[in-house]
Amino acid sequence: MSRKYGMTYGGGVVFVNREAVVKSRVPKGISPSRLDAELKKII
Repeated sequence: MSRKYGMTYGGGVVFVNREAVVKSRVPKGISPSRLDAELKKII
């Protein structure tokens, strides 16, 4: 996925919406509450 979007970086989580737009990135581990908040942004 990182190549598809032209990104290079280390580990992390990238949130992409249905229109294939990167909405946010969390560089390290993600808590359940942060995961929920980030998913609400793209759904």
